[in-house]
Amino acid sequence: MSANMVTKHHIDTLVGAAIEIAHESNSHLSYRVPGRKYAVVLKRDADRLGTMLWGTNFAALQAYYGKGGPQEDWREDVLGYTYHEPEDLVDASIGGLIKAVNSYAYQACEHPHWDRTEAKAFCDALVDGLIEQLTEYQDAPWLIDEYVDEPVKLEVVK
Repeated sequence: MSANMVTKHHIDTLVGAAIEIAHESNSHLSYRVPGRKYAVVLKRDADRLGTMLWGTNFAALQAYYGKGGPQEDWREDVLGYTYHEPEDLVDASIGGLIKAVNSYAYQACEHPHWDRTEAKAFCDALVDGLIEQLTEYQDAPWLIDEYVDEPVKLEVVK
């Protein structure tokens, strides 16, 4: 395995997707930070969220490579992060955004306490929020209360 710093655009996309979910659903995206209270994603917190996500990615690389590793080239960028709404967010598919979350999580999971980080809680909530935007998800029954005579055929996309 290797670990890499994701780009600022990648972080902006994750933060932007979370803000957009709140805007589209007239609600908000919230998550529970382990050991603390619930956090709510608001546009005014975009800089803090991006700094937290990128900082967790940075810390993961520091844990993986040690001090002086390739992450050091990113230190000033991470510390000076400010959110910029990505212009291509409108064109992003839900599947593409979920993959972007998974890619970020793969890079950041080397953080020594990944399972207890705010970044992981944010990623889990963002994936859940994105799934809820899928038409197939919205149209599906909440409970399945009848047996189906025919097996369900899953369509594999190649």
